[in-house]
Amino acid sequence: MPLMLDADIALMPFIIRNKQDIARFIQLLDNVAKTLYSQKESRAVQRASFARIAKTKQRFQLERFVSKPVTWWIDEAEENQDINEPQSLRRKGNQLKKALSKASVSVLYGKSYLPLTSRRFLTLMPDAARCLAFENALLTRFANNEKALSHFQFACLPMVELPSISLVKKLINDTDVLVVGDITPRHATYELGGLDSVQNLKHRATQTQLHTFMKEVMGYAKARGKTVVFAPLRMPYVAMSMQPYADIAIATHSYVIEKNSTAENDVTLAKGRAQALLVVTSEVLNALAKVIVGEIQGQGRSPVTLTQSN
Repeated sequence: MPLMLDADIALMPFIIRNKQDIARFIQLLDNVAKTLYSQKESRAVQRASFARIAKTKQRFQLERFVSKPVTWWIDEAEENQDINEPQSLRRKGNQLKKALSKASVSVLYGKSYLPLTSRRFLTLMPDAARCLAFENALLTRFANNEKALSHFQFACLPMVELPSISLVKKLINDTDVLVVGDITPRHATYELGGLDSVQNLKHRATQTQLHTFMKEVMGYAKARGKTVVFAPLRMPYVAMSMQPYADIAIATHSYVIEKNSTAENDVTLAKGRAQALLVVTSEVLNALAKVIVGEIQGQGRSPVTLTQSN
């Protein structure tokens, strides 16, 4: 106990995760109370400890951190959530995410192929949420260019359950660029984003199945003159084994996405009810898209040495 160690404050985290932990914590407090009640010396030591703590708080004016009214803290929390407030923590956090994503994206090989000017993309992503996030990222790149947007063609297939190989090859024949996103080691089910069907989850592909599938479709696309971009979103090491099948490898070192619901009026709904529209975004996939179209240069560096083919 801190009383026996002549310490005023002891940082001893007590993990509470279930009812049994709560019961154990109550028992701990009871044991401390009984010890103090039965030992006069312990009570004297405790009172002296309390006095030192109070004196220290007064010395450093610690009460100023908690003396503000509850309404002040509520206003502070609301301001920090306001994305339009220049000094809000949320705005600063978003700026930091953008800066880190931009600084981390790394062209592992195939830099001479960049930027890509084609507007016809077929993408294979680890799950449906990352399909939507990458589509959003590419659309944003062309949003201010009406001519480019009119020629924009995009399709994305999630690989939670492997899609039909014949379907993928058919789509490859009608595209110019194949982008394949990889998460190795495979991400957990709770990280998928919740947009894939239960049926797909029941037949989720293993890591070995995914890599075998990727090599087949990338090899097929490359043999037909398509530009193949391999994008390791987690560990970049797998890019070495994929090099014979890809023209370009761009690592993001992160696969984080964000889901936001925007309520908008939908006139097709009865009685004018609002429909929540799900928007999936990702700063790391934004950075990937920017490098692909030449909006930025890949500034990051790989933690491993890869043989450069060009």
